[in-house]
Amino acid sequence: MEALPGAQCFVARQVVCAALESSCARFVLAPGRADTRQLEKSLSSRDHAYWRFGTGNLDSLWTIPRQQGLDVRDELLKFHERFYSANVMKLVVLGKGARRPPTGADSPDPLDTLVAQVTERFSHAKNADLTPPSWPSSPFTEKELKVR
Repeated sequence: MEALPGAQCFVARQVVCAALESSCARFVLAPGRADTRQLEKSLSSRDHAYWRFGTGNLDSLWTIPRQQGLDVRDELLKFHERFYSANVMKLVVLGKGARRPPTGADSPDPLDTLVAQVTERFSHAKNADLTPPSWPSSPFTEKELKVR
């Protein structure tokens, strides 16, 4: 449980604060997983929101938008306002379970402690009572599912 409060604080800052720091522009996914996910997205229908690229680099998040007269921070704040709300977010907290008898550092995280930590860190997330976005169609249409 030693690392859990720090991780919760990090995630809470991302959820609760709309401010964007320049370090966010250097987002990097774990090798392999990002490649697989982007390959899957590239094979989906271009008409579906899933097809869009989900991360960026310095060029796509700074240089190109500036060339187009866009302020990336303003655009992200607009996105945040439009889509971020406590009522459409999900949070999963995984503490140490009690599968084996407690032995000091391996003792399970008490549920009351986890609830208190999460409540303290995430209760400030704004609830704008937004309607969650929905995509009634699959990102893979008959065209994308054909064998080539």
